[in-house]
Amino acid sequence: MKRIFTAFIFAPLFLAGCMKQETVVTGHISGVLEDSLLFVTNPIYGTSYAGFADTLHVDMNGGFTWKTNLREPVLVNLRGIVKRNYALLLEPGEQYHLEMDAEEGMQQISGQNEKGSMLYASLPNPWHIQEVARSYMNDTSLLSIREKIDKLQQDEMAKWKDLADKQEISPAFFKLSQTERNFYYAAMEAFPSLMQLYSLTRNSENDSLLRRKTVLIEHLESIYAQYPPNDESLIVSSFWPDYVYYYIQYKQISQPNYNNDSIRTFQERGILHTWLLGEAQKYLKGKALEYYTARYLFDAAFQQMFEKELITLFDQFKKDYPRSEYTWYIQPHIDKIIRYHQAISQPFEEAVFLKDYESMNTLEEALKPLRGKKVYVDVWATWCGPCKDEFKHNGELKKILEKDDIRKLYISIDRKNNHQQWLDNIKYYRLEGYHIHADSVLSSNLMKLFSKTDDIHKMMIAIPWYILIDEEGNILEEHAKAPSDLVKGERLSE
Repeated sequence: MKRIFTAFIFAPLFLAGCMKQETVVTGHISGVLEDSLLFVTNPIYGTSYAGFADTLHVDMNGGFTWKTNLREPVLVNLRGIVKRNYALLLEPGEQYHLEMDAEEGMQQISGQNEKGSMLYASLPNPWHIQEVARSYMNDTSLLSIREKIDKLQQDEMAKWKDLADKQEISPAFFKLSQTERNFYYAAMEAFPSLMQLYSLTRNSENDSLLRRKTVLIEHLESIYAQYPPNDESLIVSSFWPDYVYYYIQYKQISQPNYNNDSIRTFQERGILHTWLLGEAQKYLKGKALEYYTARYLFDAAFQQMFEKELITLFDQFKKDYPRSEYTWYIQPHIDKIIRYHQAISQPFEEAVFLKDYESMNTLEEALKPLRGKKVYVDVWATWCGPCKDEFKHNGELKKILEKDDIRKLYISIDRKNNHQQWLDNIKYYRLEGYHIHADSVLSSNLMKLFSKTDDIHKMMIAIPWYILIDEEGNILEEHAKAPSDLVKGERLSE
């Protein structure tokens, strides 16, 4: 009887530990415009990825509220409005309040583990590890890289331990912070080693390079032995995806038959994503594979390159994981791909391709057929997200340009192998006006114009780029206003 009675007493406590509890985050952001947006990652299965995020509307007073049901401590990331990415470590059933400034960032975090939260807000928290790991790229000594990173990690861990020893953060908070920051430093160390290993594949092999390759592989193996990528308890770290992406690349490169040209070959065959996810399946399993695949599909679809194979891969994902909560976030981007291929199958006659555009080497040559008319030039590419984002204003832009009888000229700086995608994008985005697919010479001359230099090492071009031309072919505005600015009422020309 005593055993039964004891089990009865503790059963509610056990069930309470398994049940989800509502966690509430409120906040105030000073210096923001009315109806601004803030994005907070949805902790699906405890993960924290920017793509799987909820959208919060900040009210006219700068206030916002976010609620989530948690079973265990999680990490979420905040972005938008404020200039940097902030991470919050949340516990079930707790309430938190954030005081932020659009320019100055996080000011105060009130609630459970306040001091730990503020410590985390002060730490580097890049979107991608490359942002901080690039500083080690020129250091060829693996021991030196490890010592430098270990020093940073030890200094930081001393701060966390001090808070834990003083009981100013909970054990759960301390454990989660350790997981998060351990992955941060492990991924930081893996990146330069991976890049060095990758560089060796571009050279003919000799005994010296083979020895170096062996050393790099052993070094990477030692890093990944610390935190096995298939340990499902570790996917809670926001740096887990970078860490595991490097892992899969290192496993690929370390194979004796690895070929640098594989990516190009599979891309030309239209099965690059299929191949890359197939590689992931060799090394990941369970929740780790589900999360990695979901994030990969989201990232690939979000790029809006509209590869048809992603539709098939997503259908397979839904079969493999019929109850996956990630599906809800991926589906809208796959739907865009489906609509894209429906749209490009329809005729579109409002696009005019300038005669012999392939032989045009300068902006002056490109403008000759339009002499006598003002021209608004849009320099873009199919891989440029901001370029394509501006196209949503084309309806209003058309009315603005028609008032002054201005023609629209699109110049794509896509590579030749993107020619069909260029044609398809014109159809999908309904780009009325004149079109040129710039060859390498015209693209180079545009870079010279943009960069104001003949030094090839200093040449660059930032797109989207808009140029306003007068009736004689002269440049009126070398950096004209973007469509998004013009529809807000800004003047086309000063």
